[in-house]
Amino acid sequence: MHVIVFVPGYLTSQTCSSAGDTYVDLHTHASKHGFEFIYIPMPNNNYGDLGNVTIDDCVDYVLSRYNTICDTRHVSDTIILAGHSMGGMIISRLLTSTFSQKLRRLPDFVRLINPAISPDTTIPQSVLSTLLAFVPHSLQGLAAFPLPVAERNTLYPGSPPYSPMVKPVLVLSMLRSTGKLYLMNNTWDLTPDARLCKRITIIACTGDKLVSHKETLTHATKYNLNIITIVDKYHELFTDGVLSAFGESLSVCK
Repeated sequence: MHVIVFVPGYLTSQTCSSAGDTYVDLHTHASKHGFEFIYIPMPNNNYGDLGNVTIDDCVDYVLSRYNTICDTRHVSDTIILAGHSMGGMIISRLLTSTFSQKLRRLPDFVRLINPAISPDTTIPQSVLSTLLAFVPHSLQGLAAFPLPVAERNTLYPGSPPYSPMVKPVLVLSMLRSTGKLYLMNNTWDLTPDARLCKRITIIACTGDKLVSHKETLTHATKYNLNIITIVDKYHELFTDGVLSAFGESLSVCK
């Protein structure tokens, strides 16, 4: 059995196989090609993000779920750990030497789609996020603020400006971890465990305006990771090009 354990991005759907779900096309594509698709949605992170989890909480949650899944699988099963956007960032953290020691089984393959290794923030986003970072943590978990997550036409064709009312705990912790605040950062080391570098493939869109393609390429080059570049400008649109690249990258898994 070939199993894809998939970690989603920020403000995405809680399921993956119903009409309108963010990842329904990926789920359908993987299923058609004979892969089991196991989805790990984040706690308190659906279209509302009104919870109080941090990105570190998400890492711990995915680590626990991944280990539980591995415990139920046959030793001969092939495990592909995959993620999109924030999910790709979380997986990148789990692949570091510190966290890989906590994995009860190393993934056989890793696939990251537009991972948020380095969010491509605008000046207004960085200024607002830095100001919100000075709000006491207890208040961040109580009040909801309009946070500019995406500009017009960046998620998919014709997507509106996206500034949902959210508690900023999760997104601020993510920006801190990637060094994107002007002050008060706590930047993660995302150096992958040397044993895993050859197992990692990144699929990145050149014109993505939510995550930096340039920084993703730099990360891949620095650690000799395989990267497939798609000439596209959308962060959350799984076009035939993205699906084809994803499928081709999985063909070596069988």
